[in-house]
Amino acid sequence: FNKGDIPGSNKRLCSKRAAELMLTNHCAEVAGCRRTGEPRICAHNRRGVGLNLMGEVQLDRCEPDKNCLWFDGVPGLVQWGGAATTFYKYQEVNGKPLLLILFAQVLPQDDGRTC
Repeated sequence: FNKGDIPGSNKRLCSKRAAELMLTNHCAEVAGCRRTGEPRICAHNRRGVGLNLMGEVQLDRCEPDKNCLWFDGVPGLVQWGGAATTFYKYQEVNGKPLLLILFAQVLPQDDGRTC
């Protein structure tokens, strides 16, 4: 989210504070923290996964999936999967932002056909 700046321009999409707020884990604000500093509640009841205004965020102690299919345990990764095979994933790789967006717009049926 580039701290609110639009890459390659001198324009701003939102303030630095708004961009920071969008990516902050809000689980701790809702239920407080344990003595260890971890939020009392976690998204999907999975330790180390929080929610921000953009979707799920993986925290420092994220429990990866057994096969790393959805939660890979990388701190700072923000992602969301929606209806109709829509998905996005954002993280910094080697100090540079990486954004993956997939909008297939397919609603699978139980029989495997699309509508």
